[in-house]
Amino acid sequence: MDKDSSGTIKLLKDILTIVIASACGAVGIYIFTKSAHFAPVGGDGIAQMLSEVTPISFYYWQLIINIPLIILGFIFLKKKYIFYTLGYILLSSLFIFIFDITKCPTIECENDTGLRLLCAVFAGICLGFRTGLMLRIDGSSGGMDIPSSIYVKKNPGKSAEIVIGILSLLVAACSYFLYHDFIAILLSVIEMVGLMLFSGIAQRQSLGVLEFKIVTKNPEDVRKLVINKFRHGVTIVDSQGGFTKNKEVIMFTVIRRRELSNFLTELGKIPHTFAYYSDVDGVSGNFRYRKEDKAK
Repeated sequence: MDKDSSGTIKLLKDILTIVIASACGAVGIYIFTKSAHFAPVGGDGIAQMLSEVTPISFYYWQLIINIPLIILGFIFLKKKYIFYTLGYILLSSLFIFIFDITKCPTIECENDTGLRLLCAVFAGICLGFRTGLMLRIDGSSGGMDIPSSIYVKKNPGKSAEIVIGILSLLVAACSYFLYHDFIAILLSVIEMVGLMLFSGIAQRQSLGVLEFKIVTKNPEDVRKLVINKFRHGVTIVDSQGGFTKNKEVIMFTVIRRRELSNFLTELGKIPHTFAYYSDVDGVSGNFRYRKEDKAK
């Protein structure tokens, strides 16, 4: 596959990710937070509160709040980040607009605290996956993410999550003046916790991939096993044992989890070989075997 084709496929995957993230965000806001009468954290919460005290709908407030931030982002942040963020904002506003004009069913639970709690949990799940998916492709869901990203860029070493958390808690606290309900603040906090948790989950690449570190006195046998049988690459590094001071070799490779049992069995047949392995969050570059690659 040439570089242009690979770039096109990646762009199409990123666009699909933005569409899915936008749908998750729209469902989280329209179906869950709006129904349970509490403000989601961040810019979405500001837009929702303004939509409840003015005749202007949420999707318009979402655009009104985010467009100035997008312009600011063009000055300080990467263009790809801003274009992807703009794509999310436009699509999520469109989804909520469609939900609104089609009178999409919502969960009526204003007087049911238990149901409101469930709505906050599911809102956190939806908005967390939305945020995680956008961060995974180097974008964002707008709102507080943009000023916090600018702050971190201007102050290297600072945490964007802390800035976003502080701003989000301020939005949750301000929601009391609209709802006059401490439970609404609690629901906002629960939603924020769920958002942070599931954002982290969505950012992990579910590749089912393991990294192996192998110490052996028979590197050639291990090399042939990894390359010829399992069709993966391997890196060989000379080393020295800390206890015996003997010369050893450390080998690094990455395999699929479904290959683990067979790989351990085959590796166990090679004497004087010790290995340990761990999960890999993501892989960049050529992981799968390519027919044009020839091993020596």
